[in-house]
Order: sequence, then C-alpha cells, then structure tokens
Amino acid sequence: MNLFEKEPQQESLENFQQEIQDLKDEEIEEKKEKANPDLINIQVEKLTPEDMKVWQIYKKLTEENITKKDVQNFEEYRESVYSDKEPARKSFAEFLANKLTIL
Repeated sequence: MNLFEKEPQQESLENFQQEIQDLKDEEIEEKKEKANPDLINIQVEKLTPEDMKVWQIYKKLTEENITKKDVQNFEEYRESVYSDKEPARKSFAEFLANKLTIL
C-alpha cells in the first residue's frame, strides 16, 4: 500500500504548525549556529493543509517501509511547492527532502 495515498489522521492545521514550530525551536536551542537552515527558515504560519498531509505521511516513513513510489510522490509534491513560489513552503520541502535522503 502506498503511504502517500492513505488519508492522514485528522489533525488541525494549527496543531501541525505548532509541531513544526516546536521542531524548529528545539533545533535552534540544541544546535545553535549549526541548526538546519531549511528548518529554521520555515515560517510555520505559511504552511498549508497539503504540507500537513505530506508531514503526517513522512513522519511515519522508515527505511523498512519507504517505497520508490513514496519518493516519486514526494518529488511531485516538491515540484508543486516550487511552482507555488512561497519561500516557507520551499524550506519545508527541502527540510523533508534532507530527511528522506537519510532513510
């Protein structure tokens, strides 16, 4: 089953934005000047329901369950974000892309 086709559990956009803000704050506090620039450049209030859906799926991916199709779907998402031209969304997509390369 393709994880990108699953409906995410219901979560409010506000909760999602707070979750990303918490990650951002933790990154800044722990790593100071070595903090991930893509993460710290995210303006959480600019993130959208589409970003939330991708995040809900992304955070469940592991080395064991990620598929080629998941990566292709992420690339399509990233292309749509880049056509949107919103810098905060681009930073979010790049933050996710960096994490996906670790898997």
